[in-house]
Amino acid sequence: FALVAAACASGGSGSGGGNPDLITREQIDELPEGTAYTVIQRYRSSWLRARSQGSFTSGSPDYAVVFVDEMRYGDIGSLNRISSNQIETIQYISATDATTRYGTGYMGGIIRVNTRGR
Repeated sequence: FALVAAACASGGSGSGGGNPDLITREQIDELPEGTAYTVIQRYRSSWLRARSQGSFTSGSPDYAVVFVDEMRYGDIGSLNRISSNQIETIQYISATDATTRYGTGYMGGIIRVNTRGR
């Protein structure tokens, strides 16, 4: 029990500490070099899944849109073009919060990548 409690108290490897919507540089450093996609796949794979099966008009699933340093960057696949060495933090923004901050069109939410030294 003491071993499990100690792991929980320290956050444990890959636990993300207290914020389920944030991946930190410290966590990224625990992994071999990769991409933003591989980092998210390791720590928060649910961010990569569709949030819904689509609307009546589009019919296609709603995936998160990727932003890099506050600029729209692309779809989920574009995460494979971002080296993990460039990343300071990765944050998931829910559809509701994304709509408030960026307007409509983000039913899958936003994955926001903040780069180092920006």
